[in-house]
Amino acid sequence: MARKSKGLPLQNGTDTADMASAIKALQQRGVAVWRPSIYQLKIGDLNFWPATGRITRDAAPKITRQGLDALLKMLPGPTLTLEHDE
Repeated sequence: MARKSKGLPLQNGTDTADMASAIKALQQRGVAVWRPSIYQLKIGDLNFWPATGRITRDAAPKITRQGLDALLKMLPGPTLTLEHDE
């Protein structure tokens, strides 16, 4: 059986500034990210909605931290925040 494609193209011409920033930050860190919907990014078992900053982990209790910086700090590797990227 053929494997189902993982979602939508990562970038498209209608992305919000929040979505574009999130994709760029994750790609700069070499993170494997895919897009299950136009609103959501998926990184391993983490789910991120750039417009709201909501972060969830599959089958896990609620995560209270929100936003791109919080997501980046949850990932393995350097913990640089967006303020350090300029």
